[in-house]
Amino acid sequence: MTRTFAAALTVLALTGCADMAADTCRSFGLAPGTEAFASCAQAEMQAMRTQYKNAMDFVENTYATSQNQPSDQAEVQQ
Repeated sequence: MTRTFAAALTVLALTGCADMAADTCRSFGLAPGTEAFASCAQAEMQAMRTQYKNAMDFVENTYATSQNQPSDQAEVQQ
């Protein structure tokens, strides 16, 4: 289930990345169709992928850690 959730988040996150990268590069004053714009968009997309990967790694590690530790509720029930 966690992998399905992560896959769904990936699709949602990457859907708008190209538009966001283009918007960012336009805000820097770069014109679409130029080499500078293409380089900017590529760098922005890479930065977004890195941020997303770091966030997903954090979520996955947090989930894995929570599965290896007894919950507070389990201690109360004993």
